[in-house]
Formats: sequence, structure tokens, C-alpha cells
Amino acid sequence: VLMERHVNTKIKPYKYIIKYISSSKDKTHLYINYEYINGGDLWNKCVYYGLPSINLIKYYFYQIVSSIKYLHDNNIV
Repeated sequence: VLMERHVNTKIKPYKYIIKYISSSKDKTHLYINYEYINGGDLWNKCVYYGLPSINLIKYYFYQIVSSIKYLHDNNIV
């Protein structure tokens, strides 16, 4: 959990990665706050709407690969 927080503080803004806002903790929980993204996550979209078209799958895949490349180029992964 500490490593996730540390990595989130090192990531510069990028269009396909949600922004880390802050974190806090109490005696039993750690809270990590990210920016709000309207529309939910990819899993819930697939559950609610079913599998998307092949073009939309390609677009989602591009976003994922682009984000991983960005993290790799910045020595995060």
C-alpha cells in the first residue's frame, strides 16, 4: 500500500491515467483519493452494456498500452 502511494505521487498528469489527489489514514484504514471519473470503470461498462464493438475494444486497448508505455518511459514500471 505504501508503494502504491509512493508511485502515485511520482506520476505526472497523463490523459489516460486518473490523477492521485491525496491519502490519509486512521487506526485501521488507509484512504487513497483519486479524481472522479464520470461513467465508472471498464469492467462495469462491460457488465452493464455487454462487450463493446471491436473498434471500441481496440480503443480501450490503445489507452491501456499507452498508459503502460508512459509509465515505462518514466521509469515507474
